[in-house]
Amino acid sequence: MKKTEQYDEPLPMLPNDPPLRAVRAFEAIARLGGISAAANELMISPSAVSHQLKTLEAFLQMPLT
Repeated sequence: MKKTEQYDEPLPMLPNDPPLRAVRAFEAIARLGGISAAANELMISPSAVSHQLKTLEAFLQMPLT
């Protein structure tokens, strides 16, 4: 039986991975129903949440709204 290796450090993001902050912002928008609520939960400005949404849309090359 092969022993599973354990890693102390997270795996690095690959070039094809979406920006994690943008994914978190999108998840909060979807779960909470809007940019203002997401901004409040994430403790950032609504414009920063909007910017993260645009970043994810650019990464995916498709609109998410």
